[in-house]
Amino acid sequence: MPKSALDFLKPVFMGKLITTDATDDDAALAVFASIVQKYGWDYMDKYAMQKPTYVTTGHAAVSNAIVSGGKLASFDSTTTTFVMHRAGRPIAPVFSEADATVVFLVGAGVFKDAPHPNAARLYLTWLLDPEQQRRSGAFSPRADVGPPDGLRPLSSYNIDRGYRRLVTDTARVTELRKRLSAYTPAR
Repeated sequence: MPKSALDFLKPVFMGKLITTDATDDDAALAVFASIVQKYGWDYMDKYAMQKPTYVTTGHAAVSNAIVSGGKLASFDSTTTTFVMHRAGRPIAPVFSEADATVVFLVGAGVFKDAPHPNAARLYLTWLLDPEQQRRSGAFSPRADVGPPDGLRPLSSYNIDRGYRRLVTDTARVTELRKRLSAYTPAR
């Protein structure tokens, strides 16, 4: 199991890596931006030599490819990974001690002019209920809901806190996507 971005460059992972396309997905973009910031662009040259698969169909496709045995590892670890791991599937989230893990938050709210504000409030009440938060298998924003089984509180890991800053910097996002497009197959 890889413990750092450098481990992904080992021969055992040749042709066995999968990730969402960083030119298409903000979370993947943030992951690769963090890696490039630490290891430089020559890391991407070495990573490309591993012949990774890039998908544009979302993070669940990444988890499914690993669970099926078609791929071994990914930088992507989303709620799908946690749910599958909890269900006993052959996949596990790993937090690197060497490299910061990109974390992004998902916000929710009710628009002022929503056509059915009470339905939206009911949904959010259900979604944020402690029981539902525990059932989700992911990290919860609630202080009264602990981390997923077998994991420490999110704040105890090496976390990259630059996601919001990155995705709101249009010039940097444009430059990164353009540069990263050289590493992904043409669609």
